[in-house]
Amino acid sequence: MTGVHHQRRSTHHNLAEKAAKEALGTTLVDAAGDLGAAHAEQQAAANVVQTAKDRADEIRRAAETEAATVIADAEQHVTTANTTYAAAWNAAKSAGWTPAQLRSMGYTKPPTQRRGPQPEPRANEPTSQRASNAPEPG
Repeated sequence: MTGVHHQRRSTHHNLAEKAAKEALGTTLVDAAGDLGAAHAEQQAAANVVQTAKDRADEIRRAAETEAATVIADAEQHVTTANTTYAAAWNAAKSAGWTPAQLRSMGYTKPPTQRRGPQPEPRANEPTSQRASNAPEPG
């Protein structure tokens, strides 16, 4: 090969090598950029899921609080209705109706109101005394 031909080949080779490196460099930079963007999107998506879980927990707690309030209100309504019914039952008895007559008309004896824990009978208390301390039925 002549010097000029060799020089020309070397120049073309250098230009081709430079173009290849530039193209490859651009490809690598593009790939790294795409990877970085995908990673950022992956992290953002994971954060969205955690935010959704946190919000769901807040909603669940609020629903549990509301449910407890609804139940407490309903239980209070029952207590008030029971108290009113017991007062009407007792008024009917005071007016002269017997518990048997009231039951025969479909009115059940009102539920007894508990005022806290009832004391347990003592073990050494005779059975007959326990029975005499029991409230009168009706």
